[in-house]
Amino acid sequence: MNFFVAVILIILSWQDIRKKKINLGICIISISFIILGNLLYHLESLFFMISGLLVGGFVMIVSYITKEAIGIGDGVAFVITGLAAGGIMNFEILIISLFLASFSGMYQLIFKKCNRKKTMAFLPFITISYILRSFII
Repeated sequence: MNFFVAVILIILSWQDIRKKKINLGICIISISFIILGNLLYHLESLFFMISGLLVGGFVMIVSYITKEAIGIGDGVAFVITGLAAGGIMNFEILIISLFLASFSGMYQLIFKKCNRKKTMAFLPFITISYILRSFII
């Protein structure tokens, strides 16, 4: 399951970098496969999946409140990772991705690669965090 989610996140990251949007169809199909896989093969419990959805739901609420300063697609990505990783690990992925994005943003500002008003794709940081947390850490 981790490899499947990592591949999906890589595809979504590429779309986020190129178009600043992600394909909702890929997200819905991915979410469906993860839920069906977990339920049919008893990979994870229903509580595990629901706890994983909390981080994605939180990010979507923040997206709505901030008028998409954080994109809704980032929340959808956290729904995908949450279904596969569970609540605690998904929260860790959120923290790691925020750290990586802030480090990248500071680097770009310090070395004048961009200004404060430039938007930055966040999904690649979610992908890196998921891969780090799932396969390395």
